[in-house]
Amino acid sequence: MAPVTLTWQSGIASADNPAAMRNTVFAENVAKASGGKITIDVVYADAIIPATEADSGFADGRLDIGQFMPQYQPQKFPLASLLTDLTILRPGGAFTGELIATGALAQSGAELPELSDEYAAAGMVQIVPIVPGNSTVIVCSTPIETISDLTGKQVRVSGSIHNAQVAALGGTPVSLPYAEVYEGLQRGIVDCAVGSASAIASREWVDVAPYVVISEEHSLAGTPEVVAASATTWGELPLAAKQLLFDESMTYVKNEIMIDYTTGIVPLFDRAQSIVYIEGAASKAFDAENEQLASDAADVSAAAAKLVTASQSAMDEWTSLVEDLGYSDEGGYHDFSSWFDPDVDLQPFMDAYFERAMSASRPE
Repeated sequence: MAPVTLTWQSGIASADNPAAMRNTVFAENVAKASGGKITIDVVYADAIIPATEADSGFADGRLDIGQFMPQYQPQKFPLASLLTDLTILRPGGAFTGELIATGALAQSGAELPELSDEYAAAGMVQIVPIVPGNSTVIVCSTPIETISDLTGKQVRVSGSIHNAQVAALGGTPVSLPYAEVYEGLQRGIVDCAVGSASAIASREWVDVAPYVVISEEHSLAGTPEVVAASATTWGELPLAAKQLLFDESMTYVKNEIMIDYTTGIVPLFDRAQSIVYIEGAASKAFDAENEQLASDAADVSAAAAKLVTASQSAMDEWTSLVEDLGYSDEGGYHDFSSWFDPDVDLQPFMDAYFERAMSASRPE
């Protein structure tokens, strides 16, 4: 094939951010495996097009391949957005929870043809249906000693599903642009904010909001991403190039998981001044809200019902599988850095991930 350069956009601020490793390794691996025929040009800080409008960038060819967040446009991508919302089904486990959600939601997403059709209608190709990311937590700027202290607090949220979850815990959900959250917490414009461990650590929200609220049994909705491509670009690539990009996307997922642990959970909980777990009556209310959210989502359409049911079943399947593979939680979030092994071998998990969730999607 003739040499080609593909543009990959990332929301990460710069290549200097530790989380950028997943992008740079992907680009390096693709270049090496293709003998220099495929160059991945990684553009940071959403410099080409805002993440909220990235679908148009894929459709018109400004973006060739890369990260996409369908939850910004739930009306255009209802099934893809629902799949991101179903991170609420993630079980507890500071380490195993992400493995289970990664396998289960990729499997249920890959098995639903209507999801691929949704992307195709937007001029896009789904490569990896979801990369769930790590634990979502609430951080507050003033001390939280018990979960009841969250009552009445103004909590910055990023979507309707967080609205419902925060309200179930007694908080008052409010909106604030992502770029303004740090200053909002610092100046008391908001009391708390919902975010992933990685975002909170990398954006340094924890420095002004070091009081963490988290559940060990249930889950706040995550902020996942999808690996997608422009349908036009994808259609012009030879089969071998498509297979190479697909295969290296598996390594991208593996690196994303490890980054979530090492640059998200570890620094967040090491810097937290206190950790309050959602428990007691609050836990029951939170669990009931999550169940209602899943039930309401299933009522939207037949495809949505299939996705919810498949995701619930897959969570149970992957909970057993992850245990059978020998992965376990030796502690909780509060002492994560003391028991988590940064050299853990994720390859057995990735082998199962490819075989059970992704192999049928590999271009042939």
